[in-house]
Amino acid sequence: KLSDLPLSAVGYMPVLQELDLSDNRISEVPPTLLQSCPFLELLNLELNNITVPSLDFRNCRLSSLRLGLNALEYLPTLAPLTNLEEVSLFSLHIKQCGTRPDPLQHFLPLPVTSRLLTPRGGGGPGGAPPRRAMAESR
Repeated sequence: KLSDLPLSAVGYMPVLQELDLSDNRISEVPPTLLQSCPFLELLNLELNNITVPSLDFRNCRLSSLRLGLNALEYLPTLAPLTNLEEVSLFSLHIKQCGTRPDPLQHFLPLPVTSRLLTPRGGGGPGGAPPRRAMAESR
């Protein structure tokens, strides 16, 4: 059983499409694994000792990710995985759930006004009528 996964063991395999590392003792995966295997579509890391998911998910083709049966401290964002069709997260033993910031605190309040805007030179009371935006066909 593997306890360590050096990048040199699987890195720079441009044609590798599936990598099954399940049922090992791996505690850490090289962050650049997915960039070293650019055509990797399936990554199975189930039943390992991974606590901190350090993979860089940007610019990869992963369509299947299996992380179940690990003791992850947190769940990474899967948003960069635009090709993801299957994800397995069963029996995760997440130690902590981080507090999420209130999204409303990140927006500035907008002032509300009751004034109506009118085009210059008309359109309002006593002004010239607005010009037509479209020419009429004859």
